[in-house]
Amino acid sequence: DYLRNRSNIQNLELLDSNSCEKNLEEYIESTEQLIVIDADHAHVRSDAVHVYEGFEMDAFIKHNKSDNTHDVALREALNTASRRGRLPRHRALVGIQAVSTEQNSRELNISLTISRACQKVFEITENWKI
Repeated sequence: DYLRNRSNIQNLELLDSNSCEKNLEEYIESTEQLIVIDADHAHVRSDAVHVYEGFEMDAFIKHNKSDNTHDVALREALNTASRRGRLPRHRALVGIQAVSTEQNSRELNISLTISRACQKVFEITENWKI
């Protein structure tokens, strides 16, 4: 919602992989630009935001051995698209490291982290001229 309410990107389709009607492979294979926002398990400081683009994204996802349902589904969908020669020309992962769970700082940290992640999305789309 935060991204949708602040974006002026034309032809932007936002989806939650938990509730999308098509399978993830169909979405990935039918687009030229893909930005995934997901938890980042790179073991960096809490509430950090990191961008992996193109081959860097591919390598990160390939070597991320998480058995989390979301990570496995994304890894399988991207591997299938790659095998079929249908990876999006532009692709990026905006990784968000888990935020602090301390009650006093949690709400502020989440809000700031979401804001930083969305700013990264806007920077990516500007670089891609979307």
